[in-house]
Amino acid sequence: MNSDQNLLQNEQFSQVFQFKKEKFRVEIRKKNLAQELHQRRMKIGSIEQVKTQKADKKQYFSGYENKYEEEIQLAYLDLADYLEKLDFDGIYDVLIAFYQFIQDDQEMISLKAPKIVQSGVLQIFSYLISDQFDQMQNIVNVIMEIFCNLTTGSASQNLTIYNIALKDRLLKFLDFNLNPNIIDSVLHIISHFCYDVTPIKEDLMRQGLIQKVVELYKKKRLGLYTKQNKEFYSTYTWCLSSIASDENLELKEVLELNLVANELFLEIKDQSSAKNLLWYYYRITHNAGDKLSIILASDEKGLVLQKMIDCLSLQKEQILVSLLAFQPLSNFLQANDEQLIIQLLNKKLLDGLNYLIQTCSKQTKTIETIFWSISNIVLLSNEVLKYIISHPIFENIIKAAQIYSDKIQSEAITCLCHVQQLCSYQQINLFYHLKVYDILINELQESKDEDILLKIIDGLYCAVQKAGQESDSEQLKFLSKLEQLNLSVKLDNLQNYPSQIVFEKAIDFIETFYPKSNLDQQ
Repeated sequence: MNSDQNLLQNEQFSQVFQFKKEKFRVEIRKKNLAQELHQRRMKIGSIEQVKTQKADKKQYFSGYENKYEEEIQLAYLDLADYLEKLDFDGIYDVLIAFYQFIQDDQEMISLKAPKIVQSGVLQIFSYLISDQFDQMQNIVNVIMEIFCNLTTGSASQNLTIYNIALKDRLLKFLDFNLNPNIIDSVLHIISHFCYDVTPIKEDLMRQGLIQKVVELYKKKRLGLYTKQNKEFYSTYTWCLSSIASDENLELKEVLELNLVANELFLEIKDQSSAKNLLWYYYRITHNAGDKLSIILASDEKGLVLQKMIDCLSLQKEQILVSLLAFQPLSNFLQANDEQLIIQLLNKKLLDGLNYLIQTCSKQTKTIETIFWSISNIVLLSNEVLKYIISHPIFENIIKAAQIYSDKIQSEAITCLCHVQQLCSYQQINLFYHLKVYDILINELQESKDEDILLKIIDGLYCAVQKAGQESDSEQLKFLSKLEQLNLSVKLDNLQNYPSQIVFEKAIDFIETFYPKSNLDQQ
């Protein structure tokens, strides 16, 4: 290795190299622990073997489960010894053992990590991956796997690890055509940092994180990596999703990411990558604000939108994908953009939503959000209203207003109230036939929710007004039908409701319409 002779010339590293060294050497070498663990290390094998082992976690450290600090100190000493001798085979063996020390043991990471940070091991890791990684890929591979585990801890712990070992180094790995497992680990670590460690995320953004991640795709390296590592697509899409959690992405950055995400979403087959990309779309659209229409424009032919809608109706064994697909679509539905809503409806969005309602009866939050979304979009236009009331989903909304309880029922009733505002007189008669008014008038007696009561009175008010736009006689006829459901009695009973505004609304309704019908005299 050309650079071997230069490894120990760095003055700063030489200082780190002596960190606690003699103190630990004297204490640890006195114990049989050192020799026994060292012998076990030599029998471990490659990192691939360690990663695929299904053996008990305690196999390697049996009898020494609580001696974490001593083992970390011993690893530091051995690394220091081998580095002094430029024995890279020895370094590799120690790293493999250290990887097994923390592998699949997340419950102990919080205990081990602070001791690892204090030991000086990270400084050695940092030195070994500094400008050497193209020549020592086997060593770097293990170190990055170790960092994958260490960076699953707290944000403050990750910040310490980043500042000691990875700052100004992490993104450089993406510039080289390295072992796919190394790039996979780098993307995992980036994902950990971007999701919940703001200072690191901001620093990586300044270093050109998005451009480097996008370039991996543009240079057609993903396909090559995936041939050697079947999980690579999943890791890459998870990384995109984590980057998308940034609420301050600029439009240019969003569009760069979206072009890659759109192409991947149309070509990927595995569920894991699909779920990651659906999380990506949810986060991007959630933070989009007024950029939403521009983001949608990047899907020129609407193919991504169509596939997203198609995902709503997948088989039951893929229901998690369906539920995730609804998340970004719910953001689109909140946009109050009639043109976008019509586009979604033309792509049979209601079929997918209705499938979710029928298939996921226990997913109350999802069903609640579906009804809430529909209750909002019905107010956009008559065209949107026609789509909804002519679709089987409307019958399920009516059922939900009677069967479900609490929030779901409230959202379904809200939807039934909202449709009164834009409907025609012919549609009012349809609603009467479907017993919509039976439900609303019954809720005047049953509901204790002030907001719902006000919406019901407003909805009934709109319906009677629509009848009056036909003629006075039609209004009287419609009021007579409602009176058969005891409307006036239930309105009058609201004088006992604690809220004054509810009773005032009820009285206003009676005073506005009933004198014309003489029903108040009956």
